[in-house]
Amino acid sequence: MGAEILEFHFTDAREGKSFRDHKVSLTPHEVKELIDEMKLIDCLKGEQLKNQLKLN
Repeated sequence: MGAEILEFHFTDAREGKSFRDHKVSLTPHEVKELIDEMKLIDCLKGEQLKNQLKLN
């Protein structure tokens, strides 16, 4: 479910750089945030195998 590969542009800093790719590139801090969010998504998806709950 979802993407298997994520492609993005990376820059060490946007300040002082005029080339257009730097405007849409992720900084090191943003890459870390992206990875943290991707890990959270995996956790929220739960296990691949789903089972019925047994009711008492």
